[in-house]
Amino acid sequence: CIEISLLNNRQVQIAREEMKLSRMKLFEAKRGLFPNLKIKGNLTTGLTSGVRFRERRYGVEAEQPIYYSGRLWNTYRQAKLNYQVSAKKFDKIRLEVTQKVSEAYNSLQKAYASYRQQYSLIKKGEHIFKLSKKLYDKKLITELEYLNVESQLNQIIFQIESAKGTSNLRV
Repeated sequence: CIEISLLNNRQVQIAREEMKLSRMKLFEAKRGLFPNLKIKGNLTTGLTSGVRFRERRYGVEAEQPIYYSGRLWNTYRQAKLNYQVSAKKFDKIRLEVTQKVSEAYNSLQKAYASYRQQYSLIKKGEHIFKLSKKLYDKKLITELEYLNVESQLNQIIFQIESAKGTSNLRV
């Protein structure tokens, strides 16, 4: 349930993408600290003045900035900090979604437990109501006592219907 909500939640998806983007920017900034190497190669073949020729050229270029007044290092540190912030934001959103789903699940479980308990209570209440009806018909209890039992049974039925409604709303 939690895994599905984390996969489908839009905020989590956005935070995950932001974290990926900041990771790529961190990689790019880290790459800027190291020398740039270029390997070039060229192969030319042809025919000039009736003579066939083939020319090969190979080369390596290396480039390393010696001093950029700390710009490369500051860019790297900023990218690293942005990555850490995006990772913390992702964790926060993930935990919030997990908490909301857990709370909803626990509330639903409580509602179902309450419903089951009240259902068993109504069975007992119906049994007592039938007994009181028999007693009332035989004039062994007063009408007030009989109506009190009937009222309590109706309250139990109302509470069960409320628990059903709560359970259906949260599903």
